[in-house]
Amino acid sequence: MLKKNDNHMNTETRLAVLETVILHINESIERIDKRFEHIDKRFDDVDKKFDRLENKIDKIDNRLWLLFFWTISGFIGVLSFISHAFHWI
Repeated sequence: MLKKNDNHMNTETRLAVLETVILHINESIERIDKRFEHIDKRFDDVDKKFDRLENKIDKIDNRLWLLFFWTISGFIGVLSFISHAFHWI
C-alpha cells in the first residue's frame, strides 16, 4: 500500500486518493446537515408545544383574575348589604 508522503506515488494515484477523501468529507457533511435538519424540526415541535402551553397558562391566568374580581365584587356587595341592613350607612 502506498502512503501519501511516499515519493513513488504518481499523480493519478494522488488524484484518486484526493477524490476519495473529498467524497468521504462530502458524505460526512451531508449526514451532519441531515442531523441538523432533524434537530431543527424537533426544536420547532418543542417551540409549538411551549406556545400551546403558554396559551393555556394565559387562559388560566385570565380566568383566575376574572374570578378574583368577581369574588372581591361579591364581597363588597355583601358588606354593603350588611352595612345598609344595620343602618351603618
